[in-house]
Amino acid sequence: MRVSVLIAAALLLGVPASAQPQNQVDLKIRGVGLGSAHSSVIKRLGKPARQKVGKPYFSECSESRETSMTLNYPGLQINLAGDGRGRNLKVTSIELTSANWSVDQKLSIGASTETVLARFGTPVRTENEAGMKRLIYFHAEDGGAIFNFRSGKLVKIGWALDLC
Repeated sequence: MRVSVLIAAALLLGVPASAQPQNQVDLKIRGVGLGSAHSSVIKRLGKPARQKVGKPYFSECSESRETSMTLNYPGLQINLAGDGRGRNLKVTSIELTSANWSVDQKLSIGASTETVLARFGTPVRTENEAGMKRLIYFHAEDGGAIFNFRSGKLVKIGWALDLC
């Protein structure tokens, strides 16, 4: 949930509603991306090291009860949301912090800023704060992605759906 809030805020700040995305990304890890079903995640990534199911809650976005689930793998966190009974769980956000996982088989943690720019082009927005550089892109699945760099090396990638 934290990832999706950060991405939504970053995309909303300073980007006019009428602006067309300069570049979109479509990030997946072993075929798992935003909107992937829970069963697909388990099939493609295996059993998580830890799984936490949240209590059902009322979502103002969907105006219905929903259930959240977090799957933790070493260096990878996947958040899912489903109906109030915990069914139909779909991926809503992914956060990657380990080089043991790669995005589309070509990009992993530790890559240079230049590598990401060459792969995805000009970001919608760039931020520099407290020694962290962030490249922000729109995601093809109606959301956003943030590439975080420290000292020119990729340290974290987060991408999420815009749920409202």
